Amino acid sequence: MSQAEQDNYFPINNALENLKTRYDFVQTNEISTFLKRYPSLIDDLNTVYETKSRYFGKAPMALRYTSETGSLESATLATYIKTDLPEQKAEEVFSKFDEEWWENISEDAKLFLSVDLD
Repeated sequence: MSQAEQDNYFPINNALENLKTRYDFVQTNEISTFLKRYPSLIDDLNTVYETKSRYFGKAPMALRYTSETGSLESATLATYIKTDLPEQKAEEVFSKFDEEWWENISEDAKLFLSVDLD
């Protein structure tokens, strides 16, 4: 199977690979499994990243998986922006960013995603 055929056959895998260029997946297997279960979150994570880029430029982002019970049903994803801005300035910028990303993601994503400064 050619690469183009694989991309068409496995669009979720292609979308995950694209996300990995934007986020540092802290627990790759868990995050990948979670996003395969909730693929609509991929678009929301792209929205978060694009919004972050407007406020924090090329600052890297980490993506972490957490689950209180160890099951997918209780799992959430947390993204962390790593910035070199002074703390007070970073908090000011983050406050504006925080309002925008929250308004631009789906209602489902609001159940599963959080963003904070690292």
